[in-house]
Formats: sequence, C-alpha cells, structure tokens
Amino acid sequence: MNFYLEDKEKVYLYLGIVLALIVGAMIFFFVVISPEIKQLKAQRGVVKERQIELARRQETIQGNERLRQEIKEAGTYHESYTDMLFFKEDITLVVKEIIAISRDLELEFGSIEPVSSESIDDFYENAPFSLKQMAVVFKMRASYPKLLKFLKRVEESKKLFKIETFEIKKNSKNPTVHDIKMTFNVFNAKLRI
Repeated sequence: MNFYLEDKEKVYLYLGIVLALIVGAMIFFFVVISPEIKQLKAQRGVVKERQIELARRQETIQGNERLRQEIKEAGTYHESYTDMLFFKEDITLVVKEIIAISRDLELEFGSIEPVSSESIDDFYENAPFSLKQMAVVFKMRASYPKLLKFLKRVEESKKLFKIETFEIKKNSKNPTVHDIKMTFNVFNAKLRI
C-alpha cells in the first residue's frame, strides 16, 4: 500500500473533506438550526403581537382609570350640589335649618312665613330634577354681633340660601337688640321620574 499520495490526490482529498464538512454543516443547519430559527421568529412574532395587545390593554386600563376618576369627581360634584338643595317642597326643612342656626346663637324669632314659590325655567335642559325657588320671610331680634354670626353661619351652611332682602330696625323697647326682617330664597329640587 502506498501511503504517499500525490499532490493532486491530496487536493481532491482535502476538497472532498471540505465538501463533506460543508454538506454536513448545511444538512445540520437545515435539519437542526433552521427549524429553531423559524421557531424563534415565530415566537418573536407572538411576543410582538402580545406587546401590542398589552399596550392596547394598558391604554384601556388608563382610560378606565381616567373614567373612574371622572365618575368619582362627578359624584362628588353631584353630592355637594344635591346636598345644597332641599329635595322636598316642605318649608319645614328650611325652617329647621334656620332655627338650628339661630338656636346655636340664641337668637329670638318673631315669625316665619313663606311668601312665594316659582319654578326656575332656565335651569339646564336635561337635569334629573326640576328646580323651584321658594321665598321665606324670617323676623327675629338680635344684637349686631349675634346677627353677624348668624349671617356667617348662613353663608357657611351646606344648604343653598340666598338672602334677597334684609331690613334692620331699632327696637324701641330694648336698645341693645334690633328687629330684623330677612327674605331668604331657598332652592328646592324635585326629582323627575
């Protein structure tokens, strides 16, 4: 056996080995690596789709949070304004509110009389309630400091009162107190069903 090969045969041998390695590498690439690459590309596509879906869901969640916040603010706004109104046409609710303030300040009441009641037509169109304005006249006796405290408490009241007219007269029997006559406009709401 001749172990020595000629140069031409060595070149063919090396070329054959290199070719065999290339063919083997190609077979390995197409059989083993190529399916893995395809699978990775498919997974990358799935990941991108899920990222897009997640971004959409994040926007939806943020939109929902904004809506919840707006609903909460609207509810607070609604509560604060409905607390200001009387939801019964019963004048005793107004009287109770004013009497509670005046009792705390130890004012002397003379009389209370409802004067008028009229609907407010220019209230916004689709309101869930109709609004009426009631006028009530209160007569009382008080000193200036107590009167000022009374007015301040009326202003700070949760209920919506508007003093329409205000008269102060000197009391002829007691110079330290004054006769006071106030016309309050009170806003009454009635739910529309």
